[in-house]
Amino acid sequence: MKHGHGTDGNGNRDDSRLGYLLPLYGSDVDRWPATARRERAAILARQPDLAVLVTAERCFESLLANQPQPPAAPADLAARIVAAALPTARRPPEPASLRGFITRLFADFHLPAPAIVMATMLLAGIIIGFSLPMSTGITAAATQPAAIGLQAALDYQGEIL
Repeated sequence: MKHGHGTDGNGNRDDSRLGYLLPLYGSDVDRWPATARRERAAILARQPDLAVLVTAERCFESLLANQPQPPAAPADLAARIVAAALPTARRPPEPASLRGFITRLFADFHLPAPAIVMATMLLAGIIIGFSLPMSTGITAAATQPAAIGLQAALDYQGEIL
C-alpha cells in the first residue's frame, strides 16, 4: 500500500516524526532501537531531503560535546538544601487578644510606639469631633413630621375604623 508523499501509514508527517525521533535517540543510528531504526530508514527513503535534520542533530550534539563541563557540586550541597527547607523553630501562637493583635500590627507595619499612635488617633478624633458643627436642626426637622402625625393620631376624636 502506497502512502501519500511525506506521511507514514498512520497519517503522521515524516518531518515531525523524524523531528521527534532524532532528539529522543540522537544522530547515531546504531544506538536506536530496531523498530525506530527501520522507521528512520523508511522516512529518509520517502523524503531524502530530511537528511538535513540528521545533519543538524549531529552538529548540535557535537556542539554540546565540546562545551566545558560545569564545576562539580560541593559535597555538602544536598545537606544544605535539606537544612534550608526544614522549618525554623517558631514560638507557639499567642491566644487571641486585643493586646496581641495591636502588638502584631505594630510589628508588621513597623509603626512607632503603640502609645504614641493611639494618643495621636485619640487627639485627632477629639479635634474632628469638636470642629464639626453641633447643630441638631437636621434631626429635629426629620423627626417633626412623625411627632405631628403621632399627636394627630392620639388626639383623634372620630370613629375608629
